[in-house]
Amino acid sequence: MFNQSIPSLISEQMSSSSNVRGGSTTDVMDPRSLRLFLATLNDPTDPQALCCIALLHLVDMFGQVIKSVQKKDIQPSLIFRATMRFFTLLNPTESLACVKKNISTCRCNLADPLLQRLHSAFSGPAPARYADLISALALQLTAGLGDLQCGRFHKKMKVRDTESQPWPISESDLLGRCHTCRDTLAVLLLWAEDIHSGVGTFNIIAELLRLWPPFRTEFAANPRALRLATDHLKFAFTRYDVLPNIDDFGFFYPISAIARLFVGIATIRPLPLVCDILKPLLAELYPLSIRLQGMAPQLAQYTPHLEAFHYLLGVTIASRMGVQRPLSGDGLHMTALASMVAIRTNRTNPKCMNIGCSAPPGSKTSQCARCTVVRYCGSECQRNAWRDPVLPHKRLCDAIHSLRCALQLEGAAEWSDWLLDDFKSSDSSMELKLARFADLCRSKNLNPGLSQIIRETMIEMQTKLNL
Repeated sequence: MFNQSIPSLISEQMSSSSNVRGGSTTDVMDPRSLRLFLATLNDPTDPQALCCIALLHLVDMFGQVIKSVQKKDIQPSLIFRATMRFFTLLNPTESLACVKKNISTCRCNLADPLLQRLHSAFSGPAPARYADLISALALQLTAGLGDLQCGRFHKKMKVRDTESQPWPISESDLLGRCHTCRDTLAVLLLWAEDIHSGVGTFNIIAELLRLWPPFRTEFAANPRALRLATDHLKFAFTRYDVLPNIDDFGFFYPISAIARLFVGIATIRPLPLVCDILKPLLAELYPLSIRLQGMAPQLAQYTPHLEAFHYLLGVTIASRMGVQRPLSGDGLHMTALASMVAIRTNRTNPKCMNIGCSAPPGSKTSQCARCTVVRYCGSECQRNAWRDPVLPHKRLCDAIHSLRCALQLEGAAEWSDWLLDDFKSSDSSMELKLARFADLCRSKNLNPGLSQIIRETMIEMQTKLNL
């Protein structure tokens, strides 16, 4: 696939520039633009590789094409496979420094109309765009893993070129250039060491934790992973304190990446092992958890992911104190309702909640009539999910039904009022609703065990379904 050198590809682009019409979409659709992009990802240390400004434009436009229409001349598997290779460079200690220096230096021939247009899309010097590029590539790779379920990979196709196979088709595809999952984690953590550009790597690590059980074992055995994540989270708050008007990329993106990492950490079993790896950093992470909870209205869209972060820290604190239940009864009731609201009103990633569903993303779904929280694309998926060995809906549905009966909320209208998303109406409305719900549960002597089952099952659902 990559038998053609970068200089020859650039020459090829220039010779055909008269056939390339104006407009960024046309540039991206050109197969030679794709080949140039892939060749640069495959060997970013080449002195004539594209700079990060041109690459950032291509990543942005390829991402739009992949999300919208699956064009036959744009093969997402090629892009994902090349991006994984980019993040798993051989000789990482040397290569990472070379990559940063090389693609932060613009050597692109701006006499080429195509390269000229690629540079016109983004302003500023190339070094200033390096962090943006690494984050964009990490999100691109995360998107390639997002629709997969644990232990399930894409099916092989009858194609002659192995590079054109869907990615990933096996665990070996997740290794990139590495030979073991330990090596893959080690290289990804080298990327994460860069405090300015490395936070996006945690999105990739989170997806690998969700998909790949051997990777969880290596993560749990490597204390450096959580150390780096904690440093990135503290750095994000330091910047926020100095620059309160910081943009989304500077503050909310690190928060989102670290929260997503903890969703991946929640898949590690047994749970006491998670507590053991969190305990050394508890004194640093717990104050950050308190601050994040205080910023709940601003972070409403990240609530499902942050729930795993707060929950794991709560469990770790309880484990350290020798307490079996990490939250009080009121806390369990409130977090149970908050998790149901987050799942029921999840508009950013609506999907069938049968773990074995093969329906494409965006398919029409309907709520379970009994619990009115979980959604399925059809009766067959609902039947399959009822006693699913991995994520049985029966456990959650029975718990919610028992809760409704105990609170005398059997009526559909009364129950739906509690499940409305009030985050946008005012900053305090959801907090007040949660407090009222806790009061109702206390007045009806509701067993906190029901709320605990609902809460833990919701976290498991968010983790395994990548909600």
